[in-house]
Amino acid sequence: DFDAYHRAGFDVTVCEGPGDDTTDCPVVRGEPCPLVTEADVVLFDLDPAPPRRAEVLAAMRADRPELPIVVCSTAPAPAAARGCPAIRPTTSVNGQVGALRKAVLQWPSL
Repeated sequence: DFDAYHRAGFDVTVCEGPGDDTTDCPVVRGEPCPLVTEADVVLFDLDPAPPRRAEVLAAMRADRPELPIVVCSTAPAPAAARGCPAIRPTTSVNGQVGALRKAVLQWPSL
């Protein structure tokens, strides 16, 4: 249910990410991905596969260093998430929306 995001002015697109092979992700392969290219902010879930997802996160940050990314994780954030605001998976939807708004407003490149 993305109603809270829509009410806050966010258009939502969802990517489930690559399967077991991170090269299934175009950004990891160094190719354009319209979801990353067109995003204004990203809520990135590192769970349930932090090492594999950290590779995708690192590729996204390398491709678009100006893109605000909020990381959601139960584990301590990996190096790829340094500098990204972090929230817990138990954060309410309103809390997630607030974290995204704050990230957009505080991101150094904006």
